[in-house]
Amino acid sequence: MPREPGPVAASGASRDAGSSAPLSSADMRRLLDDPAAAAAWAGAAGLADPRIAHGILRAIADHGLTLDLLAILCDRLAALLPGTADPDRVLAAVGRLFAAVRSPLSTGTLFERDPRALEILLRLFSASPFLADLVILDPESWEHVRLGEGRPESRQALAAGLAAETALLAEPECVMRALRRFKRRETLRIAYGDIVGGQRLETVVTQLSHVADCIVQAAVTSALERLETLRGVPRGPGGERATLAVFALGKLGGVELNYSSDIDLVFVHSADGRVEGPKPCSNAEFFERVVQETVRLVAEPTDLGIAYRVDLRLRPLGAAGPASLSQEAILHHYDRHGRTWERQAWVKARCVAGDGALGGRVLAELGPWVYRRWLTRADISGIKALKRRIELRAIREGIDAADVKDGRGGIRDIEFTIQFLQLLGGGDTPAIRTGTTLEAMRRLAETGGLTDQERGILERTYTLLRTVEHRLQILYDRQTHAVPRDPVEFGRLAVRMGYGVGGDAAERLQRDLDEAADLN
Repeated sequence: MPREPGPVAASGASRDAGSSAPLSSADMRRLLDDPAAAAAWAGAAGLADPRIAHGILRAIADHGLTLDLLAILCDRLAALLPGTADPDRVLAAVGRLFAAVRSPLSTGTLFERDPRALEILLRLFSASPFLADLVILDPESWEHVRLGEGRPESRQALAAGLAAETALLAEPECVMRALRRFKRRETLRIAYGDIVGGQRLETVVTQLSHVADCIVQAAVTSALERLETLRGVPRGPGGERATLAVFALGKLGGVELNYSSDIDLVFVHSADGRVEGPKPCSNAEFFERVVQETVRLVAEPTDLGIAYRVDLRLRPLGAAGPASLSQEAILHHYDRHGRTWERQAWVKARCVAGDGALGGRVLAELGPWVYRRWLTRADISGIKALKRRIELRAIREGIDAADVKDGRGGIRDIEFTIQFLQLLGGGDTPAIRTGTTLEAMRRLAETGGLTDQERGILERTYTLLRTVEHRLQILYDRQTHAVPRDPVEFGRLAVRMGYGVGGDAAERLQRDLDEAADLN
């Protein structure tokens, strides 16, 4: 699959009179004063609205950028903007950046001294107005990310950094702001590595998952500390401290989160009992309050938005069930009442926060239930029925191949197939027990569950569709999976996907998407 290339140079793009010489300070003065000269420059730069472009350049000059630096900037912009997905919007973001930075002169000097800095910035602005907003709202964080070049971080390092930020914050509102600032900063870092650095899909989704893990862990820690201070310490039947484990299912459980994903969480406490302290209550009530506080810290809208949308419906009994169950209760539920679709969901289960030892015990106990030695006819019928319900919903809601998740041959189809094969063989072949889709494909091929050709087709298709999904979601930080039908917007998607500019790029992207839908 093509990766996004560097911005494309446009020949003769930076001239107000068709000259090939760089703009001088005098040329720049004429461009600022003469709308006709500005229109000629804007046309060469691929801009659709010369009047707005002229206003942006004048505003940058008014912010204190000298004519010689502005001339260099205009030359570079004229060469780079035609290779972006939406030159007018990208130029507007550049103008907003100069209005937001503390020293426009220093920013202009940076672009003169390090031309690649501007190329990188335009690449991100081209990929996403949302990323442009993150840079403009926090230029200092952007400078830190730029110097670090989007390098991956370990989960341990990220967790330690966030814990240090939240350790002394007593008020929930302060914790919420810290979590959201962390999410924004790290999203910008990951997007740099993804869009500029060309990191592999697995690296990107792992980094996105690490960030979510750390935010959930920080929220749980804060909620537990606050509730224990207010109410007391939960104790089990033998007087031992009761603990809490948080399990992620879905994409977070599989360490393959999107830029804009819900996170599916299940909470389990170690034992029922009573709280010892100023406000005694049952452990069930205490941990119910911890879950509510955790979800509020992560999902409540603020002036910085939310950290994540949290979905608790995959817990036993769904929305009608307790927010947290004891270890004994959840094991009893799945043993007596667990359904095939729940086993399929728990293929991706992973303990992401709280008491890791408790999490390990629960997963070990559930392993034989998830991965039986054989599938009964009822199991297979249940899986087929679930697949039919998904397909009927897609038909009912008018979902087609333009939806990379739920459309024909889409992401959901691939994930469903892989999870079915894992359930089918996981009882006898523990090696295929993994929540990560791409890793599961490789392990299935190694153990005979897939041929090498099948694995190759599924890997390529899945990587393409997930990359398209990422480019769609990072655009405005929205949970969307629909490829645009408008030809202009589809062409811009082709640019963001690395297919280049022009009609041929859009045709090649469409051809790849059509082949992906036909091959799996």
